Amino acid sequence: MLTDFKIAEETRKDLKSPIGELTEELPTSGDGLIAVGDVTTLRLLKEGVTPDICVIDYKAEREALSEEDIKTLKSLDVREIKATNNAGEISLSAWRAFEDALKNTPAKIVIEGEDDLLALVALFLAPDGSRVVYGQPDVGTVMFEVSDRIRQKYAEVLIHGKGREFLNAIQGKVVIVHDSDADGACSAIVFAKYLEDRKIEVVLMESSDPLIHSNTKKEIRKEKAGSLIVLDLGSEAYDSLKELSEEMHVMVLDHHKVVGSPDFGKTLILNPHLFNIPDNVVGPTSYLSYVICQELDWVAAIGTIADKGFYPAEELLKSVKKRYKVDFERLSQMFEAGAVLRKLAETRDEVRNAESPEELEKSETLISFEKEYLQELERLKKLHESEAEELAEGRILLFDFTSEYRVRGMVSNMLQSMYPEKSIIVAEKVGQHYYFSMRAGGQNVDLVEIIKYAIDGLADANGGGHTKAAGARVMAGDRDKFINGFVGKFKEI
Repeated sequence: MLTDFKIAEETRKDLKSPIGELTEELPTSGDGLIAVGDVTTLRLLKEGVTPDICVIDYKAEREALSEEDIKTLKSLDVREIKATNNAGEISLSAWRAFEDALKNTPAKIVIEGEDDLLALVALFLAPDGSRVVYGQPDVGTVMFEVSDRIRQKYAEVLIHGKGREFLNAIQGKVVIVHDSDADGACSAIVFAKYLEDRKIEVVLMESSDPLIHSNTKKEIRKEKAGSLIVLDLGSEAYDSLKELSEEMHVMVLDHHKVVGSPDFGKTLILNPHLFNIPDNVVGPTSYLSYVICQELDWVAAIGTIADKGFYPAEELLKSVKKRYKVDFERLSQMFEAGAVLRKLAETRDEVRNAESPEELEKSETLISFEKEYLQELERLKKLHESEAEELAEGRILLFDFTSEYRVRGMVSNMLQSMYPEKSIIVAEKVGQHYYFSMRAGGQNVDLVEIIKYAIDGLADANGGGHTKAAGARVMAGDRDKFINGFVGKFKEI
């Protein structure tokens, strides 16, 4: 987390349902156990069970405990960590207290304020297999075991509520800036549908610039909109977003890793990674757009498949494939083709104008884009046989090429399927910069961390993405420095 997270009112109602199962029997061992709430902690202590972590505020349902109960809790001889947390929020103070407690257990976290939502913090931060027990007012004692799937579910519950809260407060024109790929464009289509159905004017803008530089900001300001929604990018654009958030309401929905602790100003950042959700259950932005908007499931599926978000979006994909009788992998490829050929706006409009995926599948425009795209992939596939080189004792395959199309990501995917055990670096010089697309493959590496190391000290360089799929941009003259730094760090792992 980067800042305090105030839970949307709609979400607070949803959270009245237990996270886990109601139980009358408490655990008999405190190992790997987190107790949230004074009454639950007292019950455990009276049974001779000391949890690894307990969260208390010396109150029960906002009423002060008896002196005897307070004495029992204060006499618990474990490391004490203090934090503040207001009602209806997850505070950064409480988040950091949990991080601290998990480093050295047993510990008790003493909250000034309210601890009513802090079972969620335990869920997001505790290791897999940890047990969390807490009291649900007017319901009973609840216990659950931490897993990636439960983390995913509740991160999406929070994102849905906060996203809807932002959308429902919009008045006047909205600018939507989206990434220049299928995931970003499909996300924009989903949001546009939700807003336009509510008679809100929407202006769509494509951006291949993760930093949102001055030209894009100028175009945004020219629209004189009251709200800005940034989709599938923005995690690296904190300076621009902080600036824009002083002039309009800004929301970012993204699924790329946020590196460090950047200051986004007043911007609302919705990103599962900020809740410590691991890569394997973080869905693409088009999937998260559907989570918020609940519109155009088939469009969200196209973007999700293009971004290889199969596992986190498993239920959505099952649903659309049952509902619609089309080849979604083919539709995804057709959409990607338009993005690759630098005809994204035309592709996006074809999808927006289609009444159904069955109609889109017959689009002559997208079929022609797909044909051209496949021809270019075949050309580069043959070229790599003579031009690609191995680095890091054969663990990395580097392919440097030029193309009139924006095809780096597709080439990375193609080479990864051909060499699944290798990591892939695709490089291309465009103007004054070198652009890189990377895939980790069978190598146990975190590409984001390696890129962060390799660009350190390089002028006008940036990079990021996911643990297993990422990208970077450096000045053309720094190509070799970047590659050498990347390979050097890669070999240390």
